[in-house]
Amino acid sequence: YFGHGLNVDLAFFYSSLDQPFYDASTNVPHPSGRTYTQTVNAYRAKNYGAELFVSYDIQNLYLTPYVSVTTMRYEREVTPGNTTKDTGVPKHWGVAGLRFSKEFGGNMRLFSDASVTWSEGHRNIDYATLSSAAGTNIVYSSGFKADLTVGAEYGQDHRLRASLSFKNIGDKPFEPWGYYQPGFHVVGSLSYEF
Repeated sequence: YFGHGLNVDLAFFYSSLDQPFYDASTNVPHPSGRTYTQTVNAYRAKNYGAELFVSYDIQNLYLTPYVSVTTMRYEREVTPGNTTKDTGVPKHWGVAGLRFSKEFGGNMRLFSDASVTWSEGHRNIDYATLSSAAGTNIVYSSGFKADLTVGAEYGQDHRLRASLSFKNIGDKPFEPWGYYQPGFHVVGSLSYEF
């Protein structure tokens, strides 16, 4: 739905995979306290869920608040009849933020985007081999991180764009899909569209 400044997008998804790959434990200790992994194939997997995105343009203030929420279930059948829903994928995650965008004279645009990303805690049953039903139950904590991007864009037919992003403000530990995200860091970019 698009109208009167309100934008709503709802999507449903489903997929089924034969012989999907995933990371399985090698049982070799890693300095982090976990084990090294290797990529192996499972028998089958499927995932399904929904994603909702809502934003609202406040034109007189040049602001757009937005929120996106995803709910998903991922089931892995390691061997025929040996299925787990604890696959290292959170069941819920999302992002909420506030964008600013204002044009000056038709050639210059200033923009910013402040957002908070969150992820629900989840578990991963890490099978050592495809034929083994015994595995290690790894728990990933829920978490969130805040980001801020500011920038400017110049030109009409050809655009010069510069931005500066402050990522993970507050230096929060964040591992939404089993991989630790970087702590606080700054990313600068400069691009030219021709």
